[in-house]
Amino acid sequence: LGALRAGAGYSYLAAPACITANARPEIIKMHFPEMDGETVFEREILDKLIGAADCIAVGMGLGAEHSSYEAVKYLVENYKKKLVIDADGLNALAAFGTDVLNCGRECEILLTPHPGEFSRLSGLSMKEISANPIAAAEEFALRHNVTVLLKNAATIITDGKNTVINTTGSPAMAKGGSGDVLSGLLAGILAQGGDIFKAAAASAYIFGIAGELAAEKYNEYSALPGDTAEEIGKAIGEIIALNFQSNDCKI
Repeated sequence: LGALRAGAGYSYLAAPACITANARPEIIKMHFPEMDGETVFEREILDKLIGAADCIAVGMGLGAEHSSYEAVKYLVENYKKKLVIDADGLNALAAFGTDVLNCGRECEILLTPHPGEFSRLSGLSMKEISANPIAAAEEFALRHNVTVLLKNAATIITDGKNTVINTTGSPAMAKGGSGDVLSGLLAGILAQGGDIFKAAAASAYIFGIAGELAAEKYNEYSALPGDTAEEIGKAIGEIIALNFQSNDCKI
């Protein structure tokens, strides 16, 4: 939903049928089979995604088993566009090795960890990260040639050379599932082309505005991640309106 609200023409969901069954009808479903309770990440499905998508977001609900790592690794090594790695995709990299990020790949990679995930990825303690999160994120981004979006109350976006801090958002967004909405939004924005760093920064800003709108509609205690997703369109609309006004255009 986040990707579609962000303007993606098509949105694909590759997951077991038990998950895709609950997806919105606008989303195109691709089914991974399950065996003994574990998802089988068939390369045929991954290749279909690689051929169809201008951006792939991977990791949400993936599981951190070695099979998940192999799926992430296959995308890193074979995809040639923009790849967002979140949640269990990050945990799989942390568990089985970040060396794949430096494999001579052709895709551009955006990592979207919260501080705990970034601690596992980088090997830094939470204390070390909190002491200087900007320097920690910049060093990791440079070392692995990736863009890092380090999620927190103030979100850091860096490619190691350029860094911005986003402060839009609401305490209402501190709920499980908010990061999944952001990953969808990022995929939708990144799929439309342009610089990955700038697109990540813009997405973080839009996401924060959408969260603020959801909190205004309900309250900071009751707004849910799904409510933030539903406000993405309004957030983008407000930004477009401000842009027209700044250029002395009538709306």
